Amino acid sequence: MDVVYSIVNRFRNNANAATLAVIALVLLCIGIFSPFMKMKVPLMGVDNTYSLVGGICEFFKSGNYLFGIILLAFSVLFPIFKLLLLLIITNRNIPMSKTIRIKIHHLVELLAKYSMLDVFVIAIIIVIFKVANMVSVASVAGAIGIYIFCAAIFLSILAGIAVDITVFERMNNDN
Repeated sequence: MDVVYSIVNRFRNNANAATLAVIALVLLCIGIFSPFMKMKVPLMGVDNTYSLVGGICEFFKSGNYLFGIILLAFSVLFPIFKLLLLLIITNRNIPMSKTIRIKIHHLVELLAKYSMLDVFVIAIIIVIFKVANMVSVASVAGAIGIYIFCAAIFLSILAGIAVDITVFERMNNDN
């Protein structure tokens, strides 16, 4: 356990955190608009590819507002909000007191506990469609967007771990 703690402490640096957050944000934007899922329904002649955003739009169009809102909140808005908060607190050029930076960091830590929830939501949707595969109604396969999205979520978790809160504690109160 001491070895893991030592490695994490060497990696902990706000520049690393900001870099990972920017990369995660770019990957997230690419991932949510990239092909996410390919669905074929031979009986109906349907052969569609959906991005995450396209899938959310389809849920809203078909009246499945609850699924649309859950996906939008946990797979798009939540990760973007978390990454933007990380970028704000790791940027020394943004005038903010150390107290506020620490409070935002605690909020990000709280949000981090739910970071994999968006991946879980996507997994549930894929499982639902895979059940349709079993009864030969449809075939569903993941596409490149899923992998990009999962990489973005993983990097956002690493970015949260990389934040060095001791830098905030050493700041002047008026900074």
